[in-house]
Parts: sequence; C-alpha cells; structure tokens
Amino acid sequence: MSKGEGCPRGNALVYDDNGLVALDTRETLLELGFVRVTIAACGDDAVASLRNSGLHWAVIDAGCSARDLAAVIAALDAAGVPFVLVCSSPDGSDIPEQWKGRTYLARPYGKADLERLAPR
Repeated sequence: MSKGEGCPRGNALVYDDNGLVALDTRETLLELGFVRVTIAACGDDAVASLRNSGLHWAVIDAGCSARDLAAVIAALDAAGVPFVLVCSSPDGSDIPEQWKGRTYLARPYGKADLERLAPR
C-alpha cells in the first residue's frame, strides 16, 4: 500500500528519543494510512501533541526516561488513546514493571508488525 491509499486511520504519535527510529516509524505509519504522524523526542512534547492533534494511536519507546514515560502513558490513558510500547527484549522483560501486561512490540519490528497492532 502506498501513501494515501486505503482507509485513513487518523493521527498517530511516535515517542522515541532516537531520531532515525522515529522517522522510520513515522514513514511506516504514513504508509499504513495514518493521516498525520507526530514525532516527539521528549515527554513534554509527547503530552503536548496529545492535547493538540486528536490522536488515535501511539507508538511509545519503553526505554525513554521513566518520569517522562509515566507522564505520557498517564496522558494517553486519560484520553483513551491506545498505544503500543516498544522494547528491546522479545519477551517484554525490559518494560518497566508498572506497565507489564500492556501491548508491546519488540525490536526489530517491521511494517507488518505495526499493521497488525494499529487500530483501524
């Protein structure tokens, strides 16, 4: 599927402090039909984008600062925005304890993985 084809999925957020990973994920989400994908490298920007962009889904790096991660997840939960936590361990063992049991995606991941988890 190329950009602009298919049913639009709304707006997404990529919260990752690795710029290259964030850009790659953004491009993949646009290919999957998201209308707008905002990248945030810090927790304050991620929370601000939630208030300003009508998010429908988020991809969150579980390795970001614990304080920032807590604020972003609390804001997403309060707004009812579903998200996936990205981690480095295939079994999710590197996800902070308070978010174990949440939907997660282990690196490396690809387009098919994001498509499987993204809401329609």
